[in-house]
Amino acid sequence: MSDFKGKVLIVDFIFTRCATVSIPMTANMTELQEKLKDKKLEVEIISISVDPDVDTPEILKEYVLGYGRELTNWTLLTGDA
Repeated sequence: MSDFKGKVLIVDFIFTRCATVSIPMTANMTELQEKLKDKKLEVEIISISVDPDVDTPEILKEYVLGYGRELTNWTLLTGDA
């Protein structure tokens, strides 16, 4: 978390096998990312998987990039349950 000290953060919790809430949450984050970029606001987006057994860093990256966005200010986190 020291990497984010002093920064404005927007955090959400997702899992890639979710067929309901995670889909619109990720879509909303991609729209938000574009708006932040347009307004030149320095805000970090963090998506944390609640299914770390499935959501490896590679799977999370593929999932988010599937929405056609970049990861410039978007961090994807997963880890032991």
